[in-house]
Amino acid sequence: MQTLEQQQWLPKFLGYDFTIQYKPGRENISVDALSRSLFIAWSKPTNHWLAKVAAVTKEDKLLSELINRYAHEGTIDPKYDVKNGLIFRKRKLMIPENSALRNQILQKFHDTKIGGHARRTKTMARICSQFYWLEDIKSYIRCCSICQ
Repeated sequence: MQTLEQQQWLPKFLGYDFTIQYKPGRENISVDALSRSLFIAWSKPTNHWLAKVAAVTKEDKLLSELINRYAHEGTIDPKYDVKNGLIFRKRKLMIPENSALRNQILQKFHDTKIGGHARRTKTMARICSQFYWLEDIKSYIRCCSICQ
């Protein structure tokens, strides 16, 4: 069972490939600042998953029309907002129809240890707190052999 805070971080980590490794106390020693060489470097994290969503959004006819209207008129509707090629409805990321990304989201929020094969209501609540779409969620859970 995960907390609401953990559920909110899930979509932010979807685009990254990482493993969490435990280090015992005596191995997890912070290095003394004076013993290090001074290197100045700049790094910027990038989220590849959001770039995929933006690319798929451009290919979707309905969402690309909304983005074009937003670019020309400056606003679509108070419910919608466009940022970096992504379209949000009431601050929830819109995922295009017939997109493989919807299946990825469904798998992460339902099939993984974090999702825990929760029933329809709980899975829908998790997904709908961050993404905007409904129709595939019900049918996905209906077809889940573990839940049935």
